[in-house]
Amino acid sequence: MLTSLAQLDDFVAGRDQAVGIAVVTACDDAVLTSLAQLTEAGVIRPYLVDPSDALEAKAAEHLPAGSFECLTASDDADAAAKAVALVREGKAGALMKGHVSSGTFLKAVVDRETGIRASAVLSHVAVLQAEKLGRLVAVTDGGMVTVPNAEQTEAIIDHGVAVMRALGREAPKVALLSAAETVIPRLPSAELQAELAAKTGREYVVEGPISLDIALVPGIGAEKGYPGEISGDADVIVVPDIVTGNALSKSLIYFGGGVMAGVVLGATCPIILTSRSAGADEKRYSIELAIAMGAGA
Repeated sequence: MLTSLAQLDDFVAGRDQAVGIAVVTACDDAVLTSLAQLTEAGVIRPYLVDPSDALEAKAAEHLPAGSFECLTASDDADAAAKAVALVREGKAGALMKGHVSSGTFLKAVVDRETGIRASAVLSHVAVLQAEKLGRLVAVTDGGMVTVPNAEQTEAIIDHGVAVMRALGREAPKVALLSAAETVIPRLPSAELQAELAAKTGREYVVEGPISLDIALVPGIGAEKGYPGEISGDADVIVVPDIVTGNALSKSLIYFGGGVMAGVVLGATCPIILTSRSAGADEKRYSIELAIAMGAGA
């Protein structure tokens, strides 16, 4: 089981064949910097798609000659469409958002005729490493589904579990996050969580509603008399809405000294979807997480 994002560097190293990464609007220093280390190591082969005439020269400043391919596009939407086509053709095993708006990027992904959607639900899984936790925790979904219903939450749970299993946690524990470990009256998300937690037949633990302290801080559950299996050792935190997920992830990063890797699942390949303000390390870790997930995630 990986315990830090830095371990992803070794986790994806030594592959027999480089993984093709189709990058939408790649003519950006931060994007190209995030590709450099893995390209030099032969882990990935970037397919860079961008409308800028400066793409090839800019890429050559960051990447070894012959290690990448450049494709021209008429605009950002065309760049996204051409990158998605590379996935459909089998040239790329992952799709990466570069310096482009999420709306333009995702429109190509979900296009009914030419897209790569494989599931009714596309969800974002953030894998976070915070100083006081001393381990990796997945938070989902803070980037795609605004207020998930029961069916969407089931898919979000499955995607979170798949990510943690890829990182070595065979039987992840899933916490359905709420303000308390009991069903709060007139709080629809808590009622939904209780229904989902009551389902049987899963190969992993799902509990909720559950508060953040019980989910992540050892000993709190015992103090509160919480009867479940989760006691500060949840591997996946499933949030009730996108605002909660976004705020939790950013709080761990900006106020908890945390670092993050993120991936979107539900397409025919993993999708690397980071903020345009994300640093090169976060982008690289996200690429490595997508590689760890493999095709068909």
